[in-house]
Amino acid sequence: MTRFEPTAASVDPDRVLLDDDARAALVRAATALRSVAVRADRRYLAIGPELSGTSQAWEVAPGPGGEFWPIRQVDGEGADARRYAWFEAMVDDRGGLSDQPMAVEDLVDDEFQRTITRDGFEALWATATRAGER
Repeated sequence: MTRFEPTAASVDPDRVLLDDDARAALVRAATALRSVAVRADRRYLAIGPELSGTSQAWEVAPGPGGEFWPIRQVDGEGADARRYAWFEAMVDDRGGLSDQPMAVEDLVDDEFQRTITRDGFEALWATATRAGER
């Protein structure tokens, strides 16, 4: 039997070999992200331009500690609207759309923000341009 010896031409530079600890950590992280992604108890919020100068809307999902994290965001309205997804944005070294979660108390209607329906958020998302494009 001939032993395979990799050459520069046979090694795929996009494949990374992980040791057992790194592989286990990656599996744990992927499992946690998948569990958040499939949960049904997402919330939808919007604010008008009065607070930050631009309208914003968020889809937030619960984290493992009961806090909520933004996973999709729309900035602006109409032809100027831009959309961001959590896996496309890096706010800090953890990634995502925010460097801190929202508490349940933050997810209520008040003078600056209002809850919106999923359909309302999806309509904003569908008309917004992906950030960085145009």
